[in-house]
Amino acid sequence: MAAKIAHYVLTLTGAVQQLSSVLPALTGGLKAGAYDYPCTFLTLQPGGGNANPIYVGDDNAITSSDYGFRLEAATAGVPPAPFVFDPGVGNVKVGDLFVLGTNGEKLHLLLVSA
Repeated sequence: MAAKIAHYVLTLTGAVQQLSSVLPALTGGLKAGAYDYPCTFLTLQPGGGNANPIYVGDDNAITSSDYGFRLEAATAGVPPAPFVFDPGVGNVKVGDLFVLGTNGEKLHLLLVSA
C-alpha cells in the first residue's frame, strides 16, 4: 500500500480541540475515524500570523500550565520551525493529540501514514 500524504490547517477556537477535528467530514457510509490513519511522520507548525503559543497534549484536559509540549508563536510574521513528530511505526493517530490555542490562530499539519 502506498503512503498517504496530506496537509491541513486547523483554525484554533480558544478551547481544547482534538487534532483530528481538522480531518475531512465523514460522508456516505464512513464510520468515525475513517480518515484518522496511524501516522509514520507528522509535523506541526504555528501560523505566521500567530501571536500566542499553542499547547499540545494527550487528552482534553490540557491547559497553558499542564501540557505535553508547547509550540512557540511566530516572530515578526515568521513561524517557528515545524515540530517534527516521528512515531516511526505508525502507532499514533492525530486523534490521539489535543491542542489549545488562541481563537482564530492557525496550526499547520503535514502527515504521512502508511
